[in-house]
Amino acid sequence: MISHVSQVVGDVIKYESEVIQSETYDNPQSSVNMCMTTVDLLMEQAREAGINKEFPMFAHGLFKKALNAGYGHEELGALIKVLR
Repeated sequence: MISHVSQVVGDVIKYESEVIQSETYDNPQSSVNMCMTTVDLLMEQAREAGINKEFPMFAHGLFKKALNAGYGHEELGALIKVLR
């Protein structure tokens, strides 16, 4: 099962790198808004499991910056704009 997930993650990384290189964020397969839902779930799961929340908190802050900058309806790769 993990090998299937690994392939998917690799495909997503490849796709998002192409989005970033071409700077085409306006037709998202997966928007920042949509991915923020996943980050919120990571925060909740870390809290419920009683595990370290540093990574989910970092991700949440990054996504929040992107949302505040108006990138919510753009492709996930638009996160690069707040990282630069």
